[in-house]
Amino acid sequence: MDYRFLLQNRKYSQDETFLIKRSCGHIRVCAAYANHYETAMSSLGFHYLYETLNSHPQLSVERCYLPDNQSIKLVLSKYLSSFETATPLVNFNIIAFSVSYESDFINVLRMLKLAKIPFKREERLTGGYPLLICGGPAAFQNIIAMHEIFDLFAVGSGEATIGRFVEEYTGLAGSGRNPSEINFEIIRSLSGADNFFAPSISGGAGDSKTVNCAWPENIKYARTVILTKNTEFRMRALVETVRGCVRKCKFCMVGNCYGRFRHNGAADIEKYIDEVSPYTNKIGLLGPAVSAHPQIVEIYKRTRDKNLDISMSSIYINEIGDELIKMLSENEQKNITVAVESACEEVRNLTAKKLSDADIFENLTRAVKCGIKNFKIYFILGLYDYFGKNGDDEAGHTIDFISSLNDRLLKQSREIKLKISVNPLVIKPRTALFESMPESGAYREFYSSGDYIPVLEQRYKQIAKRLKASNIEFSEKNFADSALLKYINECYVNLFDFFDDFFYNESKNSRSIVKIMQSRPDAFDARKVKKALFKADFRFGAARSGA
Repeated sequence: MDYRFLLQNRKYSQDETFLIKRSCGHIRVCAAYANHYETAMSSLGFHYLYETLNSHPQLSVERCYLPDNQSIKLVLSKYLSSFETATPLVNFNIIAFSVSYESDFINVLRMLKLAKIPFKREERLTGGYPLLICGGPAAFQNIIAMHEIFDLFAVGSGEATIGRFVEEYTGLAGSGRNPSEINFEIIRSLSGADNFFAPSISGGAGDSKTVNCAWPENIKYARTVILTKNTEFRMRALVETVRGCVRKCKFCMVGNCYGRFRHNGAADIEKYIDEVSPYTNKIGLLGPAVSAHPQIVEIYKRTRDKNLDISMSSIYINEIGDELIKMLSENEQKNITVAVESACEEVRNLTAKKLSDADIFENLTRAVKCGIKNFKIYFILGLYDYFGKNGDDEAGHTIDFISSLNDRLLKQSREIKLKISVNPLVIKPRTALFESMPESGAYREFYSSGDYIPVLEQRYKQIAKRLKASNIEFSEKNFADSALLKYINECYVNLFDFFDDFFYNESKNSRSIVKIMQSRPDAFDARKVKKALFKADFRFGAARSGA
C-alpha cells in the first residue's frame, strides 16, 4: 500500500456519507468506472453496481476511477490502485467495469494500462490476472472492438446478471482451484447463460451469436448509496423513478433495449426519500421518462410538502398537466425539456416521435402561462439525410422553426430563455435506424464518408450564427466527440491496436484520437459490425442458466 494514494483520495473520501453497510468477504472485487470520480459518483448505474455487490457477504468491494490530472503523475510512477485501500488492481480477483458510454471504452484501456494489466486475454488468463467483466448501457453497443479486453459482458438488467455471476464465482472460489482455473471455468460456464456474452467462446470472426436478454419482473431500482458534494448533483440523492421508455424513437436504444416501460412504486420512492432526508434535503428523480410516471404529481407534491428540494430529469411537457407545471415553476427547477429532434414534422413522424408542430407550440405556450420561463430544446442534425429529404434545407428549416417558436413565446413573456442543444445523428446498434439503414446507396456513402460529421458541424454553425437573440443560448458542442463516437460504433478490430504508447505520450482529447483512427479507414465498417455483433433476444421472466 502506498499511503500517498490515500492522501490524494482523501479530498474525496472525507466528504462521503455511506447509506449502506459495506461487505467484508474473502473475494476481492473492484467496482471500476471508466471516467473520473465526479462522473462516476453521478452515475446511478455505478451506485447500483456498488450496492448490489456489497449485498453479497462473500465479497469485499472497493472502487476505482480514471485518475484526474492531479493524481496521474503518482499513478504513472507506480500503478493504478483502489480508492479505499490503495491496493493495486492486479491484486483483485474481479474487476467489474460499469461503462455508460462507448467513448469510455478508451478510458478502460487507459485504466488497464495504468494498472499494468495486459490487454490480451490469453496473457491475462494464463498469468493469473483478475477476471474482467463489463456491464452498463455500453454493453449493448458495438463491443466488437473490446472483445479481447473483457472476459465477459453482462448484457441488460443487473437483476439478471450480478447475482448469477456472484453465485457462480463464489461456488468456484470454494473449490480449491487457482485464479486462472476459476476464470477459465466461469467464462465457459456463463457463455451460454442468459444475459452473458463471452467473446473468447462466441465472438470469433464472422460469428453472430444470439444472447437471450431476460428482464425479470421484480426490479430493484437504482438509488444513490454514497452521498458526496463532489458530483454534478452536489449532495442530491437520486432515485431511479422509471425504467424503459414510453416512446420508441427510432434513433434511441432505450425504448428498444430496456423492455416495456415500468415505474418504481410511489411508496418505495417516498420510503427512500425519508431514509436519506436526515443527510440531505436534495432529491432527484431520474429516468428516461420521469414525467410519464403515473403518480408523479403526488410524489412531487408530497416531497415538496416536506420542504425538500426536488428536481426531475426528462420532463416532457406533453406528458404533464398544468398542476405539475405550476409546482415546477414555484420550485428551483424552472425549466422544461422539449426533445423536438427535427424542425420537420414529417421527419419527426418517421422517427416515431409523435409530436406535431401544433402540439409543441401549444404545450410551450401553456407552460409559459403556468410560470415556466426557461426551455431546453433538443435537435438532431442528419435526420433529413437519413429519411431522404434535402439535407441542405435542414439548417434553414431549423432556424425558421426556432425563430417562430421564440417569437411566439416572447409574446407571452419577455423573460423567456431558450437553450438549444444540437447533436449530429450517430446511428447506434440496437436502434431501428441501425437495423433499417440501407446497405448501399447515396446515404450510406455519405454517412460512411469522412465528410459526414464536418457537414453537420457546418449546419450547426450556420444555425448558431443566425440565431443570435439575447434570450437564445446554444449548449457547447464538440463535434470531435461525435466523430469519435461514430468511429467506435463502426470499429470491428481491437480498439487497443490504435494506441501503443498513446496513453503516455500523446494528447488525450477526442480530436487527436480521431486523427489516429482516420489513419486506418479499413478498420471501420458499420455493415461488418452489424453482421458480427451478437443479436439480442429480449424477453421477460427468469433468466436461464448456462451450459
